[in-house]
Amino acid sequence: MLVFGFSSTAFTQEISSFDIQSTELSGHPLFAKDETARAYQIIGNENKSPRKYSEQELSILQDQLVKLTSDLVSIPSYSTNLDACLAITDYVEKLFKGSGYIIRRFEKNGAQSMIISKKDSFDFDLIFLGHLDVVDNPDLSSYTPKVIGNTLHGRGISDMKAATAGMIKLFLDNSQNPHFENYALVMTTDEQIGGFNGTAHLTQDYGLKAKVVFNPDGGHPLNPSISEKGILQIKLTATGKAAHGSRPWEGKSAIDLLYDDIESVKQQFSYGDIDHQSNITFNLGTLKGGEATNAVPAMAEATIDLRYPPILTVTAIMEKIKNALKNSKLEIMNSADPVSIEADDAALLDLMRALLKQGRFPSLMHETGGCDARWFTPQGSSILLMRLEGTGGLIDDEYVTITGLSNYYMVMENFLDEIADNF
Repeated sequence: MLVFGFSSTAFTQEISSFDIQSTELSGHPLFAKDETARAYQIIGNENKSPRKYSEQELSILQDQLVKLTSDLVSIPSYSTNLDACLAITDYVEKLFKGSGYIIRRFEKNGAQSMIISKKDSFDFDLIFLGHLDVVDNPDLSSYTPKVIGNTLHGRGISDMKAATAGMIKLFLDNSQNPHFENYALVMTTDEQIGGFNGTAHLTQDYGLKAKVVFNPDGGHPLNPSISEKGILQIKLTATGKAAHGSRPWEGKSAIDLLYDDIESVKQQFSYGDIDHQSNITFNLGTLKGGEATNAVPAMAEATIDLRYPPILTVTAIMEKIKNALKNSKLEIMNSADPVSIEADDAALLDLMRALLKQGRFPSLMHETGGCDARWFTPQGSSILLMRLEGTGGLIDDEYVTITGLSNYYMVMENFLDEIADNF
């Protein structure tokens, strides 16, 4: 299968005179304009030639990536399907038998994780991080991969089995590369439900760490994300006084009390919209209260999902919410750190150079979602985020482009060359 991707000819445009508004996603509301300008200012006009693939080599590469991705997609490894998650982890382990890598398996509450590396350690220079689980789709046909023209379709293919397939191939192809002595491939099966038994387990219980974490699980197609939002999920509970609906003055509606507090909380921030996607967001997820239409409710509760940029903190957000409440009890249900990286981070600049070598002019971007990379935030890792060309995840017809598979793989190869002298 041969579908042409990047030209292998080195581009010659002078970056120093390049208009920053001409980068690939400069018109997007999540474009990090100042940070992108800073990165290009540092990189300057460093023009290097990428590895050249012949038409035959490119065809073989694409065939291999399509085959490996298809094999992963065909296993219905949604997060709560523990048997399938075990099966897909077994499949990956078999790929590495006899490769010279050490394969370590971990399990917590049924969730499977694995570390593939040259050394028996939890401390690495560079980790390639991926997950093998997907969100369930009752349409079983979605687990049968399909090639349609230049696209490969299947459940979880963009989130993130295609990206994981590329990383698996990268490690198999570099089994003799001496730089891989301090690199690791980490894969888990519970990212879609929070990563608590996978990446969190490995980082918090085993001390897994790395100077750099490459996680192609979100953000924008072959354009690095420099931030992902943190998560704060809260519950508000209001207590009123029950009464008959015909005599509401004898009671106090918990729903009314709760509604007043919800409105007060909503006034505390400037929230995101389609034009201001980097702002904090507010989603009233559930609202429960009352037992009958003709009864004044004595209890009511609401759950709220807030996604916040790295410039905010949970402490500051909670303080504003507490001050806004008059009638409700506040409880934190879940929280997760945001992810951020500076525009002058050496690893990020190496990823930019790797993209430039392929003839791209990438934009640095912000991102509204989150991923397992957040578990490395407390240790100060340089976290690199982007995704393949294709759809986003969690839609009925996920796909990646076949050229995108090979483009992504070649970018990773270039990245290896660029980052080799950083450690």
